[in-house]
Amino acid sequence: IAMTPAGSTPDTLLGPGGVPLNLSAPAIGDGITSARSTGSGGGAIAVGTNPADVDVVQDVSAAIDSVIATAGHDVKVTSWSQTRTTTSSSNSTGGIVGIGHAESETDQDITNEASIGASTRIVAGGDFRVDAITVNEAAGSSRARAGGGIGVANAEDTIVRVDYTNKATINAGADILAGGAAVVRALTATDAAANSYASGLGFGADGRAEAHALVGKSVDALTQVEMAANSALFASSAQLAALVGDVCVARNASNE
Repeated sequence: IAMTPAGSTPDTLLGPGGVPLNLSAPAIGDGITSARSTGSGGGAIAVGTNPADVDVVQDVSAAIDSVIATAGHDVKVTSWSQTRTTTSSSNSTGGIVGIGHAESETDQDITNEASIGASTRIVAGGDFRVDAITVNEAAGSSRARAGGGIGVANAEDTIVRVDYTNKATINAGADILAGGAAVVRALTATDAAANSYASGLGFGADGRAEAHALVGKSVDALTQVEMAANSALFASSAQLAALVGDVCVARNASNE
């Protein structure tokens, strides 16, 4: 994180021993939250169930909330939320009677807001920006196979849910004066995919597969820009934009 006040050299946040914070606490992993479950079974009567579930609740915010804030150059407030989750479940069961059940569920509930506090006054010599950016990526898959004299494969419980609130807000009584351009923007992009496959083999075979990809079904899917009552914005140009970018919601279910 670097801050550059007008007319001075950049300041950098440091960790223990004077080491830059981004080096003392580097990111770990690939940034994907995932769950995987795999199982198999056999015998005269074999029953197998494998669940895989991920539940993410995330609250992200960035704000200027003070009596007055001034800058010789630009003022920018950015709140960024990016969530990536995957679940995968598979089961293979065989026997005289074989019953295989695979289920996966991923659930995202995201709240993201960039804001200017109530009754805050901001004076910027350059541009002024408030950006709330939310990117949601979720995928789930289930695969069930069963074989034997009687084979029943069930992959009916593949569910991907994404709910979000993404807001850029100038709260009541706030007063902004910018010498350059002003942009207040909320941007959302979502990719949700669910896949199920079931195969039942045998004399009395049955395979059932269902997949559900749901966006905004449980809570909300809101992208909003707001200037509340008695707020004011003065700039050489002004843009307020609530944008929903790429949205891909897909499901696929097949059975044999």
